[in-house]
Amino acid sequence: MTNITDRITPEMSEEEVLGVILDEIMARAEPDVAEAIRFCAIPHWFSEEIIAWLRGEGLKSSEHSREILAALTELTFVGPYYGQDWTYHENVRELLLIRWRKTDDQHFVQLSQVMVDYFGEKMKSAAGDEFERCRQELMYHFLPVDPSAGLELFNQMLKEAKDSQRASTCQLLVHLFAEETIIRAVAGLDVTQTVNVLIPLLYESISDIRSEAARTLGMLKAEDGIETLVRVLTLDGGSSVSAISDALAKINSKKAVDILLEIVMEKRLDMLTLYNVSRALAVIKDTRAIEPLAQRISYPSQDVQCFVVSALAEIGTDEALQPLLSALFLGHGDDVRRLAIEALAKVNPRQAQRELLRELDNENSVVRYWAVEALARFGDREAIPHIQKVVRESGDIVTWGGLELRKTAANAIAQIEARLEESKR
Repeated sequence: MTNITDRITPEMSEEEVLGVILDEIMARAEPDVAEAIRFCAIPHWFSEEIIAWLRGEGLKSSEHSREILAALTELTFVGPYYGQDWTYHENVRELLLIRWRKTDDQHFVQLSQVMVDYFGEKMKSAAGDEFERCRQELMYHFLPVDPSAGLELFNQMLKEAKDSQRASTCQLLVHLFAEETIIRAVAGLDVTQTVNVLIPLLYESISDIRSEAARTLGMLKAEDGIETLVRVLTLDGGSSVSAISDALAKINSKKAVDILLEIVMEKRLDMLTLYNVSRALAVIKDTRAIEPLAQRISYPSQDVQCFVVSALAEIGTDEALQPLLSALFLGHGDDVRRLAIEALAKVNPRQAQRELLRELDNENSVVRYWAVEALARFGDREAIPHIQKVVRESGDIVTWGGLELRKTAANAIAQIEARLEESKR
């Protein structure tokens, strides 16, 4: 067996590295334990009883099932779940589920039916919170087995929770439904009823519920939810802004972008709305947003300019260069200018350098200063003689704000040369 470090390379993603480690663990494990590692990813948590049920032993576990559980609990990616049960770290479970879907989807559905039977059996003797917990898990496992009936059950349970104002239950149900395994199961079905139940959750006072609802609408690519998502986006000051932006990007509809652009171009636009809409456009990365966003660089607020520059950087196409240069030279405050430099370095540093070299001859010493600062960040060998000219011709110029042009230019040359030397190593 090869050394595990020989199979891990710097180019690998985190998921690929995790896969190599997991393969090694399963290769070294006893066959029954290796099998259990795979099938214990199907439920959200597992126990001695669940392992026995999945192995066909019924609710009365054997000594061997206890030994398998003991072996699993020794693994570094297994942790306690509500005291008595056990669960995988989320990224490990997700990786195992991805492998199930890619390599053995039919067996995955069969084991999902086994879990439906298990929770159905448990519900016969459960009560209160334990009954609800079993019912939620039964719904979750039922969706891959019979997507239509499972979707109907989910809609019913979500409506019950919403009507009885059980916010935490709503959140949990939507979270379960939004797993990739379930979204894949309901693909191609008419999810109109589900969308209609999810949309009102976007107005819930708890931001986590809004986030889960938005995330699920995005995964369902629910165009019927666009207008509500945008409406909530313009009102939301909480953590659900990111989830709504991601949802609009997943839906990836021209309609969504059109509505967002109309908002950006409104003359009277409050800062919160502009911030949220800019974030959404940055995530969607539609180039039509560049011009309307660029017009907001003249907005007399350093905060506004900062998040507009950040949005342009995320969109990341050459059309954003001129607006970013405007932010560099005309921005309100050093924070805006520093962000613009980083954005130029990210979008197209070669083209940005050509523009900046021309600005080294600008009559305005402040413009020359910030052109030098940007070149210090990402300029190459071609920029050095141009900056040397600035050193020779600047004399003792101190720009408005006390920025020393000649000293800054000399430092820029040193930074570029150090970067070039580092690249040789």
